[in-house]
Amino acid sequence: MELIPVRHEVCILGHSFIRRLAEHVSNSPDDKHLRLNKTYLLDFKSKGGARVRNLPSLFKGRTSFDIVYIQIGEDDIGTCNISTFIRHYQAFTDFLLLGADVKLVIIGELIRRLPKNSVPTFNTTIMKVNNILESLFAEHPKVIFWRHRGFKADFTHVGGDGVHLSTADHVHKLSGMKRFIRSVRNALIYGTKLLRPV
Repeated sequence: MELIPVRHEVCILGHSFIRRLAEHVSNSPDDKHLRLNKTYLLDFKSKGGARVRNLPSLFKGRTSFDIVYIQIGEDDIGTCNISTFIRHYQAFTDFLLLGADVKLVIIGELIRRLPKNSVPTFNTTIMKVNNILESLFAEHPKVIFWRHRGFKADFTHVGGDGVHLSTADHVHKLSGMKRFIRSVRNALIYGTKLLRPV
């Protein structure tokens, strides 16, 4: 008897990083489907400039997923206070796990921008918010705060506008988009391992 492969239903949710990610993977043969196998069913939901308070309106339609990956928050920095931001994030993760049919939430680390293209305290606030989110969900059995690799040593991950991810590789370094794809892919693989029955 042939075994039916387990499907992993995933929603990837967020601002313009996710919109651009969806466009890239649909147009790039090398990165098609985030380089995941076909057991992963991916649903991208995004809007450029979206803020954390916009998450409920972005999460429309189908709400039953094994994993929801979220990349949002950078556009909130400098426009709302941190405690309000954290409250919105926590309320939305509670809704996903208690009000929707979601098994696991992965929150992507907020990503730094070129200092000249943002408010002076942007990157230090980003680091502070990341630490708060990581601490807040550290003991939560159904929420993972995911730290991206390859985004901290310098700003080669940033494109020409100083905000979005670069799409061209640098000398000895992958583009910001390719690093982001690798990180999101690894996060989803890690998440599915956690969901496997023991």
